[in-house]
Amino acid sequence: MTFLQRIAGFSLFLVFSGLKAQGIEIPQVFKYENPIKHLAYTTSYSHEFGQPHWVAYQLDKSKLIKVASRPSRFKPDPKITPPTTSHNTYTKTGYDRGHLAPAADMVWSTQTMLQSFYTSNICPQAPGFNRGIWKNLETLVRNWATNNNSIQNNPQLFIVTGPVFTENMPNISREARHNLMVPSYFFKAVVDTSGVKRGIGFLIPNQKIPNEQLWNFAMTIDELESKIGRDLFLGLPDEMETAIEAAYIRKDWE
Repeated sequence: MTFLQRIAGFSLFLVFSGLKAQGIEIPQVFKYENPIKHLAYTTSYSHEFGQPHWVAYQLDKSKLIKVASRPSRFKPDPKITPPTTSHNTYTKTGYDRGHLAPAADMVWSTQTMLQSFYTSNICPQAPGFNRGIWKNLETLVRNWATNNNSIQNNPQLFIVTGPVFTENMPNISREARHNLMVPSYFFKAVVDTSGVKRGIGFLIPNQKIPNEQLWNFAMTIDELESKIGRDLFLGLPDEMETAIEAAYIRKDWE
């Protein structure tokens, strides 16, 4: 069983838990559905919320050699029924169509680029968030995949990322047949199992935040999992998982 199959191995259940972020307790709702495997990423989609629960993928520098260009529109995921949201579901909502597996991480083939524009890979993100601190974090992850030669020669990153669903989220859908709820936060967890074993997590509010504050939202993966109520890296051997998730050393990631 591959890492992505293991990370996607959730059963169907409903959990109500407390999210504590920046000192605020927020009731949180999770509903996991059957994972869908694409060439470059795995997604678990929620029709209730109109977006993925999470997306998991692997990244190394070989996948950052540009072969494909970005499409102009997003499409429903052909593997999922009923249909996922459409490009027009987001039109005139005031929110960006925000990638979870970034298009810039999917440039290594035409197929992976097209699949990254399925709506099972996007969420409504505040423009200042999507184009600011979230984009900055995505760029940082690509740098980790290419420029960490002082630590290991060829980092192999495992990434899990997704929205945080909370109570009383606004529904901004422009189409009656779809819901489109606005997440309060987004999380991203990164594990590097090559060379020095290490991991890091981020939990960031879905709003405009100065880029220089990014490291204020960094934490251990244990802490992130505690806040969002999920075990993100089921596929890691137990000893490795315990060591990687328990701590992060900022200078190793800078």
